[in-house]
Order: sequence, then structure tokens, then C-alpha cells
Amino acid sequence: MTALKTRILLVVATATVAALAAGARAYRRDLTTARNRLAAVLRHHVSTPFGMVEYAESGAGDPVLVSHGIFHGCDGGLLSVRSSLPGRRIIAPSRFGYLGSDLPTGATPMDQADAFAALLDHLELARSTSWESLQAPPLRCSSSCGIRTGPDTSS
Repeated sequence: MTALKTRILLVVATATVAALAAGARAYRRDLTTARNRLAAVLRHHVSTPFGMVEYAESGAGDPVLVSHGIFHGCDGGLLSVRSSLPGRRIIAPSRFGYLGSDLPTGATPMDQADAFAALLDHLELARSTSWESLQAPPLRCSSSCGIRTGPDTSS
């Protein structure tokens, strides 16, 4: 191997190791940040017919059920509306398979809605507004779960 090829190989190897080390440092930093954020949230668990459902709460007032996106659990539900819903009680469950919520075999979206309803029953709440209802057209749960994702038209 020529001296030039050896030098190029050494530079490429050094750059690769440096990039991997920087990536590992960033990963550890992000993981620590996520763990700290999660540790700051008081999480509760309730047993439902679908297994354990984890949830967190904040605030007081009319309850709003907030379902998190794909990168968080109940902590993300609280984060997503932390300044958007003053004067409301935010109930943020972790969906099936996230954080401390079980993942039932063959679970469906209706099962998830029913698990949320079981959580609301545990909290002795007859009705809850979902965060989506503040932005979405009316949709209703087909069971008597009491969750609504649209404006209240019952009056």
C-alpha cells in the first residue's frame, strides 16, 4: 500500500471514530435529558380490562384527555399542552405499549378508547374533552365510553 493510501485510510478511520464518538455523546446527552424529563412527571397506574394503563395529570378545572404522539408517553401528553389549556385538568395516559402501559395482544383503536374510558371511570369522570376536539370535527366513540372528540352537541 502506498503512503498516500495509508494516509487517506488513517484520515478516514480517524474521522469515522470521531463521528461515532460524537454521536455516542449526543445519544447519552439526549437519553439523560429524556430520563430527567420523565422522572419529573408524577405517573400513576390503573388496572383495566386491557392491563395496566399509566397516566399523569396536571392542573385543575374541566378535564381534558390528551393522547400523546409517537415519540412520548404520558409525559409527552402533558408537554404538548403545557401552556395551551390554562384552567383545565389535563389527563395524559400512555397509550398501549408506551412507558408503563401494557400492550394487549391484538389491541385495536376501539380497545384503546375503551381503556381510556376505564381510566376516566377510575378517576370518576363521566365525560372528558379530548385535546383533538379543540381542533377536529365531531367524532364520537361508538360505545358508551363518554369520550368525545368533537364539540358537545347534546344540549
